[in-house]
Amino acid sequence: MKTFSRGTWLALAAVAAIPATVAIAATAERGGWMRPSAETMARLEEGRLAMAKTALKLTPEQEKLWAPLEASVRDAFKARQAKRDEWQKMREERQKERAEGKRPDLAERFDKMSANMTERSERMKTFSAAFRPFYASLSDEQKDVLRPLMRELAPGMGGRGKGRHGRFAEGKGHHGGWGWGGH
Repeated sequence: MKTFSRGTWLALAAVAAIPATVAIAATAERGGWMRPSAETMARLEEGRLAMAKTALKLTPEQEKLWAPLEASVRDAFKARQAKRDEWQKMREERQKERAEGKRPDLAERFDKMSANMTERSERMKTFSAAFRPFYASLSDEQKDVLRPLMRELAPGMGGRGKGRHGRFAEGKGHHGGWGWGGH
């Protein structure tokens, strides 16, 4: 078996790293795997709404109750995208400030967190008001279909998989048990 010198290994590593570096840079320019574009997110959100509506097989009476719920979900999607954009801008500003040796103002951060919680609470109230009559109109079978869809639709319920808040859409508490505090 032929062995390579250290220099040969370094040269091979450099040759292999260049395409990977170019691919990573190109991915970063497009926002990477974790940051789809706003247009892609809008298409995915439209797809989620269409999937939910199709999966539920709504009656004409239920479709009338679906319309305000759908509007609430669309508003939440828009607010989420605006928050993403705002977060990215603030992140860049914080990085710049840290490079200059500045520390973030803790009081301002708490004020911002409080404002975000208030906004989120208002979106949830709007969603809940539209959801209650719609949910009451569903059959037991439709309710079973709706449960797993909720983490994709409800504001503050996660959005992707069973994240921090998504498990509540299925009635599970913090530790995977049923109910708000159960195990």
